Amino acid sequence: KTLLLDRLQELGDQASAEDWIMLGRYLLTLNNADEALAAFRRGQQYEDPKIRRATRHIAAYYFGERQFDKALPHYAMLWRSDPDDQAIALQYVESLLRVDNVEESARVLAEAKNRFPPSVNAMLLTAQIAQQQGDPSGVRAALDKAVELAPLRGAVDYERARMELEAGAPTEGVI
Repeated sequence: KTLLLDRLQELGDQASAEDWIMLGRYLLTLNNADEALAAFRRGQQYEDPKIRRATRHIAAYYFGERQFDKALPHYAMLWRSDPDDQAIALQYVESLLRVDNVEESARVLAEAKNRFPPSVNAMLLTAQIAQQQGDPSGVRAALDKAVELAPLRGAVDYERARMELEAGAPTEGVI
């Protein structure tokens, strides 16, 4: 840690976003999230406005910690700066869903689905949105499409079973 901080001090205003990101990533390995986030925020001052690597690290940290309300403003910024990044779009949608903003998640997902080819993750999010909106046929159609895209992916079967159980479907023969 001291070596990295000394190096950043030497660099002064010549430090890059990557330098601060490196420090932040190292601090995360030490379980020092507050200092890591501070380093990432410092890196935001130097990041490329299209790629926004430091912002990506902040969003990913909060997403991984299931602090979706804190991840949301970062994903919104990333989506606005690079709407061609499918992974960011889907993480943004999932974060919106996790804070019960179903309407906005549906809007962003619809926009993302117009930009990208169909994906299993997009179909699973579509099913979750349909479930939140009380649309069982939409759930089934999205899950069927997910199975079509990845017939051997266990996550699809898990989501189908989970959603059917939450909808009160019979459980005979499930196990």
